[in-house]
Amino acid sequence: MFVGTSNGFNVFNRKQKIFKRFFKKKRSSLISNNILSLARVDEKNILVATDGGINVFNTENESFLKDFVIPEFNVKSLSLGIIHI
Repeated sequence: MFVGTSNGFNVFNRKQKIFKRFFKKKRSSLISNNILSLARVDEKNILVATDGGINVFNTENESFLKDFVIPEFNVKSLSLGIIHI
């Protein structure tokens, strides 16, 4: 399970029943801690819209893709493959 909050991005491990937390510049390349919206791109990637831009989170290795970041993109929400600005 993936949870975006105003204080970072969280991945819940159902087997261990714990959250792995990601913050801006702490163990990740997350642009901002303020997560506005999430949208699954495919089986292994999730778009993470923040107030500072868009990141892509790889669910297989539980990390943000460093080569795909859209900084300073004003996003209100992501839904059904549409980016609302």
